[in-house]
Amino acid sequence: MSNRLYRSALAALLGAETVLFAWNAWRFDWLRGYDASANDLYADFVARENALPSETESGVWHTPPLWFALVGGLRRLAEAAGWEPVQRPGQLLAALAGIALCVVVLLLARELWPSRHALQLVALVTIAASPALVRASAMYHPETLAAALGTGGLLVAVRTLH
Repeated sequence: MSNRLYRSALAALLGAETVLFAWNAWRFDWLRGYDASANDLYADFVARENALPSETESGVWHTPPLWFALVGGLRRLAEAAGWEPVQRPGQLLAALAGIALCVVVLLLARELWPSRHALQLVALVTIAASPALVRASAMYHPETLAAALGTGGLLVAVRTLH
């Protein structure tokens, strides 16, 4: 596969995935994702109290706080701007994290198979077309950010071993 064709295929796949994830996040009702209300309580609590919630304040209190802190800040900005629903930026953050996961998987494939462009594209298509990722990237949920960070850790480990 020529470098030009490879780069064109990468650009097309990542571009299409970005459009799909952004459109899904924009159109998907934030309450239709699992744990949506509990996630919203957690993000709102972190943004307003600058503290972590307890068991009585959120049903997902045991989840690591990074996504909730980011979404809580975005929620406050959305409230100040009068943007409704104020949870939409959290969905867009999940979509962005889904794209980041696709890029990290691509980088991992490039690390594992540096001269095998076709395998790199297969890895990208496999993650990008995963129904679980497409759905999670539209939800008001920290799942995609956790997956992107975890896969990023795997990439660091593989690069360290090479």
